Amino acid sequence: SWGFHCPFFSAVFIVSSKKPMVRVFTSLFNSNFHLAIDQGKVTGQGRGGPQCEFRIHVQSDRTVMLEGVKFPLQFITLQENGKLGDPRSVLDKDPAKRFHVYVKGVLRHKGIIMLRTSNIQAIGVDHDKSVYATGRCNRAAHFRVHKSMIYPGFYLRFKDGKFDCNGSRNEDAYFLVEKHKYKGYFTLQSDKKRGTYMGFTARGEVVPTINTGTNNIYIFPEVIEFGTPKSELTDAKLTPISERANGDYRVLVTTAESLDQGQVILAVYGDKGTTGPIVLSGSDDNGPRFKAGSTDEFKERLVFDFNCWLSREYGDKELVKELPVMKPSREEESLPVVSYFITVYTGKDPGSETDAQIYITMFGDYGDSGKRELKVSNRERPFRQGQADTFEIEAVHLGSLNKIQIGHNETKSSEGWFCDKVVIREGKTANMEFVFPCGRWFDSGMEDRKIERVLMIQ
Repeated sequence: SWGFHCPFFSAVFIVSSKKPMVRVFTSLFNSNFHLAIDQGKVTGQGRGGPQCEFRIHVQSDRTVMLEGVKFPLQFITLQENGKLGDPRSVLDKDPAKRFHVYVKGVLRHKGIIMLRTSNIQAIGVDHDKSVYATGRCNRAAHFRVHKSMIYPGFYLRFKDGKFDCNGSRNEDAYFLVEKHKYKGYFTLQSDKKRGTYMGFTARGEVVPTINTGTNNIYIFPEVIEFGTPKSELTDAKLTPISERANGDYRVLVTTAESLDQGQVILAVYGDKGTTGPIVLSGSDDNGPRFKAGSTDEFKERLVFDFNCWLSREYGDKELVKELPVMKPSREEESLPVVSYFITVYTGKDPGSETDAQIYITMFGDYGDSGKRELKVSNRERPFRQGQADTFEIEAVHLGSLNKIQIGHNETKSSEGWFCDKVVIREGKTANMEFVFPCGRWFDSGMEDRKIERVLMIQ
């Protein structure tokens, strides 16, 4: 629930959710009274029941209308003179029935928001850390106030006459936030260059502009996750995190479905590289490992939100998953998991196709994906002559890609393969693609007889 200020009753209401898009407004000062529509009138002394329930209708201009659940087509109405109007009056675009929503606490410390520029678009960050106003409402548009979630440590900034997301904790990334509560939006003005606002063009460009009173500078925040309330913030001096002593990690694995055959292998990626594959094995003094409902311990606590299958039969039929580490007690958030769409182009010359199992490793600013098999594509038989096959791989966000390693394990010359190029996109509709030219054989009997190659970005 949250506060709802109702000026025509000089009261504050607690808003509680009854069911999806249905709310009840209870007086903060007297919990026995509710906002209600009864006998064709709006009252603040409802005693409960369907007449005190309101269906929320979100309009194209981001306003909301409050319709009585018990009495359809009757809406809370507030006239220009501040008096209540007839809830049964004409509905069609009546501004007296429309209310702007302002979310208190939208810019709290550690909160996650989207900076909406329209009902379906938001400010997004591209791979080169440029920003655009026509981004999709996905992780690329998530900010901790104005710090990017997919590029940790980088902030929105205004420098050299342009806006981007290459900022750090300096004056280029300082903004004055001007809140317009009565309309539910705010504006961002450069603190370093006063009078310069973050503005948007019809083509979706984020540009510096001045405040002319038009809506090309309006930002409508959407809360993804509320931050820390002011009452919980303290001035306690932060102490540095002590370095982990040299030693082992403690790994706990909780099993949902029993593993009857095979081994469980773990690889952990950090800022200094990867552990490599580790077989989770050990003494069975307490019975067999990886049984349903059991938690097995294998000799800093890293938590991974798994909740998916490792199976050739269930889920996405993958045996390898890459997950971000969860750090609930630290300010610095881990990188998100994203979907990479990898399109592999097989050569057009006779003999270019293969039945070998192709694998790939992607390398970027934040590490690598590890070796991943290209198994399930958009075609029934991948790697046919002259064919382009697209594979989807989930991995922790790698930043800008710079190279890939691709190959297979077949040593017979008859299992060779000719790769023309590889194109990778982060998401199906990404504005940017990473192109890795090849034009080489992966064949133990052709050219230099290599079956694995490193391809650099074009």
